[in-house]
Amino acid sequence: MAFDFSNTLGRYISITGRRLAARMAKRLAPFGIGAGQYPILFTLYVQDGLTQKDISQRTSLDKAAVARAVSALEGEGYVERWADGEDKRAVRVRLTAKARRLRPKLEAAAEEEMAAMQKGLTVRESKELLRLMKSVARNEGEDI
Repeated sequence: MAFDFSNTLGRYISITGRRLAARMAKRLAPFGIGAGQYPILFTLYVQDGLTQKDISQRTSLDKAAVARAVSALEGEGYVERWADGEDKRAVRVRLTAKARRLRPKLEAAAEEEMAAMQKGLTVRESKELLRLMKSVARNEGEDI
């Protein structure tokens, strides 16, 4: 009997991630923010001035993807980069005033998309799903 991928956890994780990214990208397109860029802004909203390496680790995006996304965000005027004073090889990223002004709109969009994704689940089910997904992510090597 062949392995049937059509009804597996991996398939549903993949579908959910792709569709959430597409919806967020569509909502944020008017601001010049793409699917690979908003996780970086949210990471910097939590802690501004991180290195690109730190951003890569916190978002689980590879270093090249972070560098491309930061470049695009810089081009849109949302972030600026500078060489770390202690480690000249490290590049730090900080939010601009433009990005800080946009934060409420980005957070509202993310909250609405998360609510839509969890529609029909109770609060308890949502918390349990989050707990289970963290466990799955840890099994995949994520440091959560």
